Amino acid sequence: MPDYDSARYGGLTIKAWVWIAVGVLVMGSFFYVLTTIGPKRVDHAEVPSALNSEQWQLSLEIGAIERRYHKHNPKLAPPKDLREALQKAIGLQEQLLRLNPSAGVEQSERLEKLLVARDSVIAMETWPRIEALEEQLEGELSVQDHLRLLAQLLEEHRTINQSRALARYKDLAIETKLERDLISA
Repeated sequence: MPDYDSARYGGLTIKAWVWIAVGVLVMGSFFYVLTTIGPKRVDHAEVPSALNSEQWQLSLEIGAIERRYHKHNPKLAPPKDLREALQKAIGLQEQLLRLNPSAGVEQSERLEKLLVARDSVIAMETWPRIEALEEQLEGELSVQDHLRLLAQLLEEHRTINQSRALARYKDLAIETKLERDLISA
C-alpha cells in the first residue's frame, strides 16, 4: 500500500492536492450562492417618474419658450417679451416640479437652465444702459454727477455679476475697478 503522506505529484503531496480541491469547491460554492441567492437586479424604477398629460402639456409649453430663447441671437437686443416668457417658463417648471417631485434630476437641471437664461436676458438688456453710463462718465461732469454715475455703473455691473447669467456677461475686474474708483473719488 502506497504512503499517501509521501507521494508527490507536481511537487505537492496528495493530501495538499485534496485540500486545494476542497478550497476551490468551497470558493465556487460561495460564489454560486452569492450570484444566485443574493440580491436581485431591479429592472424598474422604484418611483415612477413619468409625466401625466397635464404635466406633459406644461413641459411642451416650457419647451416652446426654451426654443424661442435658443433661436435668439445673443449679439442682438432681446425681444421685449422674452424676459417675461422666461419668467413664465420658470413658474411653469416650478409648478411641474411641485406636481411631480419625483420627476428626476433632468427637470431640476431644466429649471436651473431657465434661471440662467432669464438672468442672461436681463444682462443683455442691461448692457445698453451700462454703455450709456460709460459714455456719460467720459464727458465733463461735476463731482456729484460723476459719483452718482459711477455708483449707478457699479450697481449695474454688480447686479449682473451676482446673477446666474452666463459668464460672457460678467466682469468682476470692472466691478472691482469701479469700486476702487468710487472709494478713491
